[in-house]
Amino acid sequence: MYLSDFSLLRILPLLVLSAGAIALIALADLRMAKRYAQQGIRLLGETIFLALLCWAIVRFNHWAATIGIIALQSVIMTHLYSRQHGRRGWVVCAASLVAAGLTATAFWFAMKPMPAQQALAPVIILLLAYLSYITGYALQCYDHTVKATQSHRVYLLANGATRFEAFFPAIRRAFRGALLMQLRHPLRSFMPALPFVLLLFVVNGFSAASAFVATLLLALAALTASVVSITLTLWVELRFFTV
Repeated sequence: MYLSDFSLLRILPLLVLSAGAIALIALADLRMAKRYAQQGIRLLGETIFLALLCWAIVRFNHWAATIGIIALQSVIMTHLYSRQHGRRGWVVCAASLVAAGLTATAFWFAMKPMPAQQALAPVIILLLAYLSYITGYALQCYDHTVKATQSHRVYLLANGATRFEAFFPAIRRAFRGALLMQLRHPLRSFMPALPFVLLLFVVNGFSAASAFVATLLLALAALTASVVSITLTLWVELRFFTV
């Protein structure tokens, strides 16, 4: 299917229905309608960016080009995070990239023959976005706990505790907060993407059984990557940024 196959006459009913839905939202709450508009513009930009990445992956059809495209996406994501979190945004994205690289390598090693880059590149891009989100959430939990337990930490240090022992409650709270968030809010985890990943493998030539096994392995890889990314970020935070 090509862009020329779309017809304005066929799209018009959907556009009219969408305009009606937006009008109802505006009547119910104008402020909420403005927020929806802002999110829609953001989603449009992200969709265009992902479409360009997918086009480039299919167009060049080479591992080196795919790795370069994923690296470009990582740089852009790092820039956006650094604007929100300062220098620590670079730490979050670097840890996510390292964790995704390690687990993706292990995933590729488990697959024989290796899947085509058209199947794996979108999965890695999605994994990077998920890792950045979950790691950033863990860092927020860590900051909140460090501020809330300052007096307890001073007490532990005064009684001979090491620096790691004094900050361990904050580290544990960050791990628990990030991992429990995935259980309480499954839509914010990697799980909703797994059916689409399975379909992506099938479309790229996997049998149903092999696609199922590959999806399970990818779920394990995502869990492992989240733990590795959170661990690296908290270690850097404790070593270089926490006073």
